[in-house]
Amino acid sequence: MRRIIRIGSTLLLAVAAFTVAGFGVVGPAATAAGHPVKFAPVRPAWSGTGIACDQDAPSLCMDMGSGGVGDPVKAFAYSGNSSQLLQLPIQSGECNDGLVTEGPDPCPFSSGTGLNTLFNGSRIVELTNPTYSANYAATSSGGIDLKASGDGQIWVQVGPINSSSYGNLVNVYYSDAQGGEAYVACDTGNSGGDLFMMISTDETPGNCFWSEQ
Repeated sequence: MRRIIRIGSTLLLAVAAFTVAGFGVVGPAATAAGHPVKFAPVRPAWSGTGIACDQDAPSLCMDMGSGGVGDPVKAFAYSGNSSQLLQLPIQSGECNDGLVTEGPDPCPFSSGTGLNTLFNGSRIVELTNPTYSANYAATSSGGIDLKASGDGQIWVQVGPINSSSYGNLVNVYYSDAQGGEAYVACDTGNSGGDLFMMISTDETPGNCFWSEQ
């Protein structure tokens, strides 16, 4: 069986394998040993403070808007305003020095979901606006709200997210709450719309892929 699999902004051809949420190959590979095939995670560091903008045209960027704690995170055209500033600090206290770990103690996703194997070695980060000391966190209803500093959630950076490449941001809390399906941060494609969580598939749209501007 052949399938085209999208990982970040990369396309792979998998043979005799299956995917979890469209990210990578975790099923039996076409090898005698039957070892699982996984993508090699790319972990370029976010430059420090940047602005996350989507892959759509015209592009929209994550933006606090005029919101405060408990309000939804928005998406607007690039402005360079402090409300759009974002940091993705690696959470070195999580799992294996801040990296997803498939075993022997799977982390940070719930054991048995396959997501720790799928994203093994990927960076565990927070989404933080440094100017306003605000973190971005998924809600139980699938939105993304502003939280006070220290009250955020952990996310997994899937694929490169830098000035020339796009990747996804998987929320650990919400993915676990949905039974272990990978859910990523997306915008609606409309300026001023709220960010939300979307299940990732092979057809995940460009408004769920982010680069650093």
